[in-house]
Amino acid sequence: MARIKLYSEMSSNLITRNSLKAVFSKINKLKDEKIIIDFERIEFVSRSCADEYLKQKAKSDKKIVEMNQSSDIKKMFDFVRKADIPQISDYKRPDEIAVTVI
Repeated sequence: MARIKLYSEMSSNLITRNSLKAVFSKINKLKDEKIIIDFERIEFVSRSCADEYLKQKAKSDKKIVEMNQSSDIKKMFDFVRKADIPQISDYKRPDEIAVTVI
C-alpha cells in the first residue's frame, strides 16, 4: 500500500487539472494496488480540480482511499459529484447545444 501526500506533490491549494493529471500518472505507475491519498495540509481544492480528481480516480485501476480531508474539501467533492453538469466539449456538434433566448 502506497501513500501519496498531496501537499508534498503540489501545494496547499489544488487548482489546476494538469497538476492532478501528473499526480495520477505517478499513481498509476506504482506497483501497489491500494493507494492512500493524504489531503493533510491541503487548504483549497478548486471545482475543476475536484472534477479532474474524480475523473482520474474513476479511470484508475487502483483502489484509492482518501484521508485527512477537511470539511470544506469534502463539501467541494460532494458538490462536484452531485453537479454532473455536461461540459460543452461533451457535445459532438454545435447544433446539439440547446440555447434558450429570453
